Amino acid sequence: MQTQQFTQSSEPTKPSTFTRETIAPPVDVFENAEELLVVVDLPGVAPENVTLGFSDNVLTLSAQRFQRSLAIRTQINPEGIQAESKNGTLHIHLPKSERAKPRKIPVRVA
Repeated sequence: MQTQQFTQSSEPTKPSTFTRETIAPPVDVFENAEELLVVVDLPGVAPENVTLGFSDNVLTLSAQRFQRSLAIRTQINPEGIQAESKNGTLHIHLPKSERAKPRKIPVRVA
């Protein structure tokens, strides 16, 4: 099994607005060369009650009384977004578009 290295992303999170009835869950964002990984703690929330959306580079998460929106500055391949939930923790994989991935540029001898 291949282990991917992630570093804490400097990706800023857009402040969430919430009311007394809505809670903005804590979010961690990690980044490697291939993707951004968003980790959200949602204790007591069943996966079928979670709604995710991605539009105009904003990831929106809502579930029962939880709501959070994150502005994503990295170019993402929206068709490749995947999410999984385990033990109350949601992992959202946002694959980078090919243009956003680092690449090596060969240097030719002139």
